[in-house]
Amino acid sequence: KFALKSRNPAAEFLSIDNADIKLDLNSAGLAEILRTKALPPKLAESVIAYRRDHGPFSALEEVKDVKGIGKFRYEKIKQFFFVE
Repeated sequence: KFALKSRNPAAEFLSIDNADIKLDLNSAGLAEILRTKALPPKLAESVIAYRRDHGPFSALEEVKDVKGIGKFRYEKIKQFFFVE
């Protein structure tokens, strides 16, 4: 299960790598995260492991606590995700 947040009413027909569509990082699975092409497989797995070990992200910026995601990568990926 994953949640989409879109500013585009036709979002269901757009690819997930479109910046108009965002995934809830607390519910997105590996396949959904990889479809954004925002993170390589190892980092996507690390995000899911972090979420499993520490509970849901309370803010999107918390993803920077995942090893391998620093300020630079965060700036590149934040357009693809949100946290509820």
